[in-house]
Amino acid sequence: MKNYVFILMFSVAQLYGATYTHPGGDFSFQFDDGAWEIAKKWESKEVEGQNAYESLVALQKRAADEDYHSRFSVVREDASRFLKEKDPLGAYHSHALKFLEAQAFGNIQVERNRELLPALRREVIETVASQRSFGLTFKQVIFLDGKYAYLLTAALRREKFPSEKKEIDPLFQSFKLAR
Repeated sequence: MKNYVFILMFSVAQLYGATYTHPGGDFSFQFDDGAWEIAKKWESKEVEGQNAYESLVALQKRAADEDYHSRFSVVREDASRFLKEKDPLGAYHSHALKFLEAQAFGNIQVERNRELLPALRREVIETVASQRSFGLTFKQVIFLDGKYAYLLTAALRREKFPSEKKEIDPLFQSFKLAR
């Protein structure tokens, strides 16, 4: 289902071709359907250690860069083990960082504030990290919502990250929960 966004004459907003709404109606975000497509395999449940997580959706750029399609994905997992901590969001961030470090990501930059996902109006943590072996840069934004922990990730070629950042930021900025 496509929902088209129209720009008024004096608007400075970028035009997005489509709005993705999760089949459960939990969340939505806008994307340029001329440049991005829903990846073939999505909505899977996986287990890392003993903590199950769900890959809810993955987009990929239609055009590959050296056989790699830039990606944007939404993952959700049970937040109960993080909610027991004094700083639940910080505990989830530590969990996410361990994964990145185990995958040899370095040059990690972290920012924590409420403005990174403006449609959510809640505190989030953004991490940008690079991985040399595959030449990738990940931008991840995490947040908690009730019993769930969400991880939004964009993966791009490291050398293309600065120029493609303007394409991925709107995916994050338009992300909103149904309530």
